[in-house]
Amino acid sequence: MYGACASASDARITQSERWTERDQASKRRTSMLRGRLIAVSLVLLAACATVRPYQREDLARPVMSLDPDPGQFALYQHVLGVREGSVGGFGGGGGGCGCN
Repeated sequence: MYGACASASDARITQSERWTERDQASKRRTSMLRGRLIAVSLVLLAACATVRPYQREDLARPVMSLDPDPGQFALYQHVLGVREGSVGGFGGGGGGCGCN
């Protein structure tokens, strides 16, 4: 019953409606960016802490280190370098033959 002209006229969007949609999308993006910036700022600020000298004693315990046994880690790195035939990114050099 409705012709092609009727559906085409219904689908037309005026220039002002397009600008309104663009403005709304821009405002949403700006709002989301602002929210993310605030969230990241809060996370970074929460990570800041002042440590007093007597508190550093607790933080310097061997349990708190990333490598509980540095000797074992060095041995592992040496064996890995010999097995792979190359050493890199962890210091010392070598030819891969194990004779370092």
